[in-house]
Amino acid sequence: MVKKLEHDTNKYLKTIRSKSKNRLETFIRGKKLSLGIQLLKKGEDYGEPAHHNDEVYFILKGRAQLLIGRKNFKASPGMTS
Repeated sequence: MVKKLEHDTNKYLKTIRSKSKNRLETFIRGKKLSLGIQLLKKGEDYGEPAHHNDEVYFILKGRAQLLIGRKNFKASPGMTS
């Protein structure tokens, strides 16, 4: 059975913008996949170690540098890593 999930990311962005710390909202948390949205300021580090489940990063605005394993990847808006 397929379950459809819908989340208004604009709602989560509004909540995140009102926070001074930990600007992260997770709206799906499971054994194999977690899904959330996070705002980072220029030069700010994600600050979390790799998780045991799969991770996907989608860049909405700005640029990022991702270290996956031992390899660096540059990411920009519209890219998914």
